[in-house]
Amino acid sequence: MPEPVSTIGATISVADKAIDVVKTYAPKYIDWARTKLFGKRIILIGPGEAGKSSFIDYLLFGELTDEGDTSRNIAVKKTGLLNLNYGRNEQYTLRLKYAIDTVGQTGATNHALLAYEQNPHAMIIVFDSTEYGSSDKNKDALIWSKEFTEQFERQWINNSSNKKNKLKGIIVVLNKLDKLTEDDKSYDDMLEELKPVFKTLVNSTKNFEQRIRFKKGVFVKSKFGVEFANAVLSMTCKLFV
Repeated sequence: MPEPVSTIGATISVADKAIDVVKTYAPKYIDWARTKLFGKRIILIGPGEAGKSSFIDYLLFGELTDEGDTSRNIAVKKTGLLNLNYGRNEQYTLRLKYAIDTVGQTGATNHALLAYEQNPHAMIIVFDSTEYGSSDKNKDALIWSKEFTEQFERQWINNSSNKKNKLKGIIVVLNKLDKLTEDDKSYDDMLEELKPVFKTLVNSTKNFEQRIRFKKGVFVKSKFGVEFANAVLSMTCKLFV
């Protein structure tokens, strides 16, 4: 694993030229102050060992690593200030106050409470597609999504009288598509079941034009993995255009 960025302003990742360019760097001087004051908050949620930490590592270090055991992640992790330049000519900048990597093993209800508490500008929900239909409710995307949306809605219905919803969009990532077998449900079938669940987010998303995007692929150490990670970054950036 490479060292975190310590040189202010260092470029740490560049997307493949075939898609939108995304460069990530630590802001400096006046740029640092602007990001501190006006930066967006992003939270990554979803079951354990789905790929959230891989995506955060890519955001920080510009590299995807081989799949490892993240089941021992016991604490919520938060990045520092980051700027993302994106677009084919890097004409846009997304300022990130921080991105949060959550502990997957705590379950959907805990993630809903954390998402409400943090009130992020964007949520990225990462699922392991090979666990779709699993008997473990903490790993099955459909069961997890139903519990999360129900609890997230409940928080906004019961507690939001003096709180402004900052959420601009949700990106649902079905990761590990490369490991699906013929016996597993197809991506299209998963999507058909998941979309109606997220459309139930009415009260928790009433303050913005609802944007929910779905993306399939793999966060793996390969050219395709890098393209996929950058595509998710690009989708995140475009929520704020």
